[in-house]
Amino acid sequence: MKKKFLLAFVLMLASLCLSLNAQAFDYAYAFHDPLLPSSSYRVDQDFAEYNSYYGKYHLGEDRNRGTCDDDYGDNVYSVANGRVMYAQNAGTSWGNVVIIRHILPDITVVNTLYGHLKTINVSVSQDVSLGQKIGELGDAGGYYNCAHLHLELRTDRSLETVPGSGYLSSLSDPLWDDYEDPSDFIANH
Repeated sequence: MKKKFLLAFVLMLASLCLSLNAQAFDYAYAFHDPLLPSSSYRVDQDFAEYNSYYGKYHLGEDRNRGTCDDDYGDNVYSVANGRVMYAQNAGTSWGNVVIIRHILPDITVVNTLYGHLKTINVSVSQDVSLGQKIGELGDAGGYYNCAHLHLELRTDRSLETVPGSGYLSSLSDPLWDDYEDPSDFIANH
């Protein structure tokens, strides 16, 4: 009986490893800010903040340094160990986007989205390390007047290969369950 249980457990673990694209041994043990030194940057539009221009609520954080384009071209770093799931230009309002899957030691999966990048320095399926440069801060190819990093933290794996909208119309939308405040998550992990 014990052998059958052990075999079933090993097979389940192997299946999990395969479903996570064999990333199971590169856990995200620690998280840090994607822009360094973090004390130089501020959050200009916070998570769940209402944006009157769009008439919607923000799904991430917009991070900035200095005035307008002082931070254009600053390095953007992976907040934790992970695997790149998306790395390409996502169109006019997004510009270059990178999405990274992170697996926590308890097997929880979260994804970070880095939007409006000037450049992308990683490719899909590439494993990245905590603090590894993944791109440069940008303005979505000139779409925005001021460069900034749009950072999202997602808990729904179905969102790991699509940028999405960046906003929701209502705070009561059930999709809020798929997002977490990036600063709070990073601080707590």
